[in-house]
Amino acid sequence: MNDWTCALMNKSSVAVAFIHVDFQKAFDSVCHNKLFCKLKTMGFDGNLLKWMENFFCGRWQRTRVGNYFSEPVSIISGIIQGSCIGPLLFLLYIHCVTTIIDNKIICVLFADNIKLYAVIKCHSDLNNLQNSLDRILDWSNKHQLPISVRKCSCIVLGNISVDNVHYSIGKQPVNIVSEVCDLGVIVDPAVKFNSHINYIVAKANTRTSLIHKCFLSHNPKVMLRAFKVYVRPILEYATSVWSPYFNCAIDKIESVQRKFTKMLKGCKYMDYPARLIRLLSKLRRLRKPTADLILT
Repeated sequence: MNDWTCALMNKSSVAVAFIHVDFQKAFDSVCHNKLFCKLKTMGFDGNLLKWMENFFCGRWQRTRVGNYFSEPVSIISGIIQGSCIGPLLFLLYIHCVTTIIDNKIICVLFADNIKLYAVIKCHSDLNNLQNSLDRILDWSNKHQLPISVRKCSCIVLGNISVDNVHYSIGKQPVNIVSEVCDLGVIVDPAVKFNSHINYIVAKANTRTSLIHKCFLSHNPKVMLRAFKVYVRPILEYATSVWSPYFNCAIDKIESVQRKFTKMLKGCKYMDYPARLIRLLSKLRRLRKPTADLILT
């Protein structure tokens, strides 16, 4: 986000491509021989490497329906789902994707998400991103990790016309979207997060209504604790990234807590600051500096 906002402040645009590996198939299609070869090049050797080979090889599986079992089938690929070491080995298996990307393209990974972005200053910058997409497609085919193109998308941040932006993975075009949900945060071309704020406020208001309907006890302490557990995380998730600086947006977020406290027993006719003093609750906007300091 820092890279994107700096680029926009410098009057440049940013093209961001979100690549989604089909994680379910990816777990099952990891080639054992390629995995062990990659681990060996990383320095795994001796008994440790032999232990991993023994852990993955020679396994069988069968399906149970009621009291009936299918015939056993040998497992010739994939990592062990549900194991502690499985996700770690998967990350080691895919980490090399960052080395094949053009130097002008930034590549970041999280689980099955690959995110590429480039600062657009000229037409060649657009081509660099397409070249990187082509390289990722070749890499995914070699590593037997299929890309779910229908889940992939691209967003253009800044003033560049989206009519000039066309990307594809193989022969399938990548959707150019006006908004994208990036790890739970809705990003818009202006990077103002208005859509994200509207979404979380609506979700939080729905959650507060459910609390009032479902909790038999309307004791203010119990209700306030439910609010902190079930509602506040919605409003404060990744707040260091999207937290607004316009008063209208800040007041919109604060309205969730304002409405909730007004519905508590004995607080209906009290003004908002008095309700907070009685409930010993901090203003949400005063919690933001704490989150920023923790991140820093």
